[in-house]
Amino acid sequence: MSGIVSILVILQIAPLVGEQVPKGGVIGTIISNIPTLITNINAPDLVLGGLTITILFLTPSKLKYFFPPHLIALIIGTLVYITVLQHPEIARIPEIPAEWPKLQLPYFTPGQITCY
Repeated sequence: MSGIVSILVILQIAPLVGEQVPKGGVIGTIISNIPTLITNINAPDLVLGGLTITILFLTPSKLKYFFPPHLIALIIGTLVYITVLQHPEIARIPEIPAEWPKLQLPYFTPGQITCY
């Protein structure tokens, strides 16, 4: 599992500093895009991400019993963004649609169906 975790951590470096995930996966991130990521750091994104990681790791055990650290980080991060940062370039999760997608039945032509 440590290999998978390493891959996930490496792929989250770009969003942590306010950039898009580079093309090329893990190798592309490590080899060719680290200098670009370092020079183009978006400070508000880094502050918000660092604050979230700090809250996740430093939440006392007694408080974890009543509130999950993820919820605490979400609430504090939102309050910091609203009151302090208010930076328009901070990446946000896009709006989630409220309705279900339309059901579409697949369409196949006889030429697309083959037996192996």
